[in-house]
Amino acid sequence: MKRKKLWFKVYPDDYLWGTTKDELKPDERSVWFDFLCVAAFKEGFVDITYPKSLANKLIIPLSLLNRCIKKFKEHKKIEIVENKKEKKTFAKIKKWEKYQAGYLTSLGQRIEKPEGNDATLEQGLRCDSIKRREDEIREDEIRGEESKDFPSHPRDQFLYILKEFSKEYPYPFSEEADGQLYDYTIETFRNVVDPIREAEKKIKYWKEHPGALQSKGKSPRVQLHEFFEKEAQYQGKS
Repeated sequence: MKRKKLWFKVYPDDYLWGTTKDELKPDERSVWFDFLCVAAFKEGFVDITYPKSLANKLIIPLSLLNRCIKKFKEHKKIEIVENKKEKKTFAKIKKWEKYQAGYLTSLGQRIEKPEGNDATLEQGLRCDSIKRREDEIREDEIRGEESKDFPSHPRDQFLYILKEFSKEYPYPFSEEADGQLYDYTIETFRNVVDPIREAEKKIKYWKEHPGALQSKGKSPRVQLHEFFEKEAQYQGKS
């Protein structure tokens, strides 16, 4: 279903004759307007966790972005917010609730969208769905950035994904032990079980069920080994 385009409020008097012209240089004012556009998709927040990626998205030099973030903060146009759970950093646009369209705010108290107004979203499509899509795009970007350092050899790839997983979850990563598990799986279930693909499946399950890492008194590595064996049995070729 096609949605109508988002829009947000801009007060020309404030922008032309207010403090912004004195506070920011022409290139910085352009970035400020970019920030407002990006914030419209995230209820007043701009994800600045990865400055280089954001600079590329806005098609500006990283040095300019860093300078702008510093200035925006100094002039109290934004405040920096840390989301420790998601390990992300956001620039929160100050006074967003006051100046922007009600449907773009979490409060939604000042909805000004008469019939036919462009601020109207098609029925069943909310701004948070747009936010989810943007998050998905960012995840794709992160995967692309990580792929630059991703090993080329399958055995190294297997060790890499387990090592990365162990940085956030209690997986007892061991290059020697996990390497032996990979070698055993390849030798025993050759052309039947793909250790990398199956490990990614198991990791996804563990992330969704963290308690399963220590379930039934079995170490995660033993669980992974048994998972490979079950997959081989399922294929009927073990």
